[in-house]
Amino acid sequence: MFRNLLYWINLMLSILQITCIQQEHDRKELSLKADHSEELKRVQLQAEDDLREKTILLRNEHEVQIKVLRHQHEDECKKLQEELDRQKSREDRQRALLQLQWKDYSISSIKMRDSSNRKRSQCALDSPFPGATQTPVSNLLKKVENMNPGSAISVPKHSKKVTHHEYEVETTNGRTITKRRKTKSTVMFGDPRKHKKANTPKAHTPRAIVKEIKGDRHLHPSNIGELFSEGSLNPYADDPYAFD
Repeated sequence: MFRNLLYWINLMLSILQITCIQQEHDRKELSLKADHSEELKRVQLQAEDDLREKTILLRNEHEVQIKVLRHQHEDECKKLQEELDRQKSREDRQRALLQLQWKDYSISSIKMRDSSNRKRSQCALDSPFPGATQTPVSNLLKKVENMNPGSAISVPKHSKKVTHHEYEVETTNGRTITKRRKTKSTVMFGDPRKHKKANTPKAHTPRAIVKEIKGDRHLHPSNIGELFSEGSLNPYADDPYAFD
């Protein structure tokens, strides 16, 4: 009986010791967890502070670099703007100079035109043949082309007649081939001696006008035929197709 009581007393003491040990262990575990959590918070706060400081430092350095680059670019922009302004002013001066030169050229050309017009009008007034200076060369050429058919420039009309001439040709094989060849014969209509003589009108060429203005008062023959109208001076006297 006594042994059973001692056994139970020892068992109870063992249970109490185990319970105390377990409680102590739980208390230490809670304390360690609390310490670990506080240390974790402290480390996290320290890391955040370090990261914030590094971020601030990097931002400051970046701002400094940006300011330096902006200053450099501003200097380059100023230099480029100054160069652009110089080029613009140079172009403005060149444009103004070209405008002045063009204005001077226009004025000088107008003066030269006026002087030439005055000289031309003065020559026309001083000329003893006012109508000759006003006759253009094209009108003179038209007058020469529209002359009468009986003048010295007109020539008799001819007609060409095509005929065929046949001839035989012997080939290398001994055969004879007949070939035809076209020939032309000229037929003249009308006797050129029957044309009446007509005086060729004189065309007032610019050279003749200049000679008349210079004071050449001598009489000139009206056509080419009159140059050779006297005897042996006419080389076309025996030619029936001469200037009749």
